[in-house]
Amino acid sequence: MSGATVIIGAGFAGIATAYHLARRNVRDIVVLEREQGPGMHASGRNAGLLRQSSGDPATAELLRAGARAARRIAARIPGAIQTTGSLILGEAVDRLSGGPRARVVDAGDVVPGLTGRALFDPEDALIDPQALLGAYQSAARRRGVEFSFGESVEELDGCQVTTSARRIDAERVVVAAGAWASEVSRTIEIKPFRRHLFRGTCDGVTADTPFVWHEGDGVYFRPESGGVLMSPCDVEAHPVADPQYDDNQREVLAERIDATFGALGEWRIGNGWACLRSFAPDNRFVIGADPHVAGLYWVAGLGGHGVTASWAVGRLAARVILGQQDAGPFDPNRF
Repeated sequence: MSGATVIIGAGFAGIATAYHLARRNVRDIVVLEREQGPGMHASGRNAGLLRQSSGDPATAELLRAGARAARRIAARIPGAIQTTGSLILGEAVDRLSGGPRARVVDAGDVVPGLTGRALFDPEDALIDPQALLGAYQSAARRRGVEFSFGESVEELDGCQVTTSARRIDAERVVVAAGAWASEVSRTIEIKPFRRHLFRGTCDGVTADTPFVWHEGDGVYFRPESGGVLMSPCDVEAHPVADPQYDDNQREVLAERIDATFGALGEWRIGNGWACLRSFAPDNRFVIGADPHVAGLYWVAGLGGHGVTASWAVGRLAARVILGQQDAGPFDPNRF
């Protein structure tokens, strides 16, 4: 496949980038994925929060654009999206940028029992990550993108890719491997961190309750299928491997949920799992040309924002790769 564009990773970053490149008439795109299907790690194990708010204006711009596209796409898929709104609590709410209708409110006016000031964004939503990812993949395939699952990258030398099945002399290579990005190429440091999610119930949370995130206390919850999905917002450095579940985080969650949201009713915490989120050293996305290797590009370090930002991230990545736009604050050359 001489002259191909090889994208390493079939999560949100990789598939969205493939889709936008194909929309711009790039041919011979192949997405390589070591797992047997798309979104097997962070892209498919997250809480499905379509959240537009961020303390970084550049990131918030991508989140708003990505959320608009995600809402439009998911609206065509039965049951894929539920617009509940979001309520973000904490001392820093005045420094958050959200969607166009976001506003600072008294938290108790939106969710009785809560106290303090909060950013309320009525357009935020709960979305099915697999449905959104599947929509991207189907659209990319219709435009000729090839997906190869169960094919791992064993060596990357410039734009020569050696996999478990073949060697590809590519025109360009895009590293979109999430937590595994720096295992593919070590020119930029992307670090994985473990986070836990738990299912449970609370009598005071209904299907139309907004998802609520207290950034200061480090805990959030969202309604889910007659129950609640919640997280202690743990941020623990983790080896590049499938993360192991740690039951100690159940106790951490129980303490935080009771201290922060105990007024909403009795909380019962059930089963849980872990996933990895990946970050660059400055916590900003990494989108653009590698500073050392010609033809090598990065779409990585999305830090848990992949569901919301992916459409806009893929669009920006495609424009940067084709020389149509500068990556601005996301450029890998900042390192």
